[in-house]
Amino acid sequence: MSANKTMSTDFPFRDFMNGDPDETKRGEGFALSTLMEKITGKLPVMWGPGIVGFAIFYYVYTTAREGHMPLTGFSSRKQKFTLNITSGFNSFDDLLKNLGNYLIDNHECTSNP
Repeated sequence: MSANKTMSTDFPFRDFMNGDPDETKRGEGFALSTLMEKITGKLPVMWGPGIVGFAIFYYVYTTAREGHMPLTGFSSRKQKFTLNITSGFNSFDDLLKNLGNYLIDNHECTSNP
């Protein structure tokens, strides 16, 4: 089985956000980070070159593939942010609709956060 491509890194979150040429997006990224830090109680960690993660989620798919990913986080895309939230938020469907477009990717897995 191949190793996960997305792994945590030591690259500083501040350097990542400060590298965005769009001043508005930089401010939004720092504000989003502050909000997620407050919610999770964890500092941001870079995962791969573009995912900002908070807390760690251990997963095991029914196929036996396992690994670690951020419990929650975001990616700064060219025009917008992508929010990443682990499963278990189905009871918040009405709140998710207020975010705009969203996709729920339901992989069959067990978890041990």
